[in-house]
Amino acid sequence: MRHLPAIDGLRAVAVLSVIAYHVGAPAGFVGVDVFFVISGYLITSILLREPGLAEFYARRARRILPAAFLVVLVTLALSFLLLPSPRDVARSAAAAGVFVANVFFQHTTGGYWAPAADSMPLLHLWSLSVEEQFYLAWPLLLLFVRRARWLWLLAGASFALYAALSYFNPEAAFYQTPARAWELAAGGLVAFGAIRPMRGGLFVVLAACLLPMPVWAAQPLAVLGATILVSSVHAGHRSVLEARPFAWIGLISYSLYLWHWPLLAIDRATRAGDAPLATKLALIAVTFVLAVLTYRYVETPFRRMRTQPRRAVAIGVACAAVLTCSAFALASRQPPAPVVIPRASVSVDYCHPWRKGTAQFQPAWCAPNAPKVVLWGDSFTKPWEGYVLRLATQQKMAAVYAVNTSCPAVIGVSLPRDTPKFSAYCRRKAEETYAYLKAHGADTLLVSAHWARMLRERPDAGKGVLAWAKGLPNVRRIIVIGATPEIRDSVEKCQALGVSCDIPRREYEASASATRAMTRELGKLPNVEVWEVGDWMCDADLCRGVRDVPLYQHDNHHISVEAAVRYQATRPSAQ
Repeated sequence: MRHLPAIDGLRAVAVLSVIAYHVGAPAGFVGVDVFFVISGYLITSILLREPGLAEFYARRARRILPAAFLVVLVTLALSFLLLPSPRDVARSAAAAGVFVANVFFQHTTGGYWAPAADSMPLLHLWSLSVEEQFYLAWPLLLLFVRRARWLWLLAGASFALYAALSYFNPEAAFYQTPARAWELAAGGLVAFGAIRPMRGGLFVVLAACLLPMPVWAAQPLAVLGATILVSSVHAGHRSVLEARPFAWIGLISYSLYLWHWPLLAIDRATRAGDAPLATKLALIAVTFVLAVLTYRYVETPFRRMRTQPRRAVAIGVACAAVLTCSAFALASRQPPAPVVIPRASVSVDYCHPWRKGTAQFQPAWCAPNAPKVVLWGDSFTKPWEGYVLRLATQQKMAAVYAVNTSCPAVIGVSLPRDTPKFSAYCRRKAEETYAYLKAHGADTLLVSAHWARMLRERPDAGKGVLAWAKGLPNVRRIIVIGATPEIRDSVEKCQALGVSCDIPRREYEASASATRAMTRELGKLPNVEVWEVGDWMCDADLCRGVRDVPLYQHDNHHISVEAAVRYQATRPSAQ
């Protein structure tokens, strides 16, 4: 297949957008989607012209495996030297060795955007596993499919699966090959000549890479733009992406992608808090050096190597098997990461306003019109369970639990990064809780949420909180937990690294300004009591992670049960 410099240029746009996103840009993760369209186009073009499977697999093995194995081995070595617990890195290396890293990370990260994923040095290999699974299945499919209409059906079915999973299971939609096949098939359709050449694809790609938007919207836009651009290149149209700088970055894009994330992730795992921008840029500079060396001394020699196809495939499979077995053996010898801080918890039997007809509503004290104390909010509310239970017991009232993780206590507001399904779920639960309180009242309502995130993503959400607070006159007392300081990193990690995670008080005041403005307005209502926990957690100069007891539960912003108990003891009115 003839070399297309504009495709290299598009690779450059894709890899640079991914790197920029990992350095801290608000968008750019869809660069991987662009890579999938390119891969679908190139692989289909090769198979349509050179259908020999042995030679195809040999070329893929020489192209993909040597550089990937080098990066995995170096990452394993650095992880065992620098990380306190490299067990999960070894496990992910074993998964990558058998091309199932996407499945592994789907079930271990809690989602690609989960905070823990930032410190997984081989997380980016999920996309390589999708590519490898595509390489295994696509040639066999093309043996039977020689007409574009079947690819249209495949792409449509895959897109329908992607849309459904984006609603019901976003992690599977992100990680799984069947939900990504429509992106690869889009490139394949261009290779079949089934998509007419069009202009403007680069602008669409740049919009998807640069503009912050939900994942479910950004991915289709990126795929559309990449497909338009590839169709134009396929038809022989010239592109600005043929310029030498773009083409050069495109040539080393595979090695750039392989090296950049382990360096950033290992740095993230060995420091408290986020790295300064200068440090990240220095790591990216090192990435470029490593990518050039890898392209010249690993990628190019192996790609030019002339060995019998079956022997090349056999060597690749053998190396993958050795890597997998070795990594698995290393993982089995490593203990799980130690838990530095013992975590207290509260286990109570609450009434649940949504579980009508269950056994929990049989006792008289769970009757809807009985006096009650209500706990409402997201995961920030959970440390206050002990106070609510104690108050309900002392006052001989029911304790009603209306807590949903990541769902703020606000009516009619969705956060931009949430999926449509989750947004609908949160709206429904908030509306049901509000209707329950309006209908049946409460003696005391305690409310907490990740106010900082809510107001950062939706500055108008504070008006919604104020509106429902004014609309609950039959609630005698509303307690609102104010802003919580976000320290550098989790107390557990800081203790393991032997560093401090404290932040200056002025930094907390700046980040909490929007929350403070909201709670000031709430505090003007006659039945609202604002508990400014941050003022207790901070002194005049610093906000600390430990103050006699660990102040945080498992990360850098959820306060611990112990901290909630200590704070309650300082309030004469907390009974």
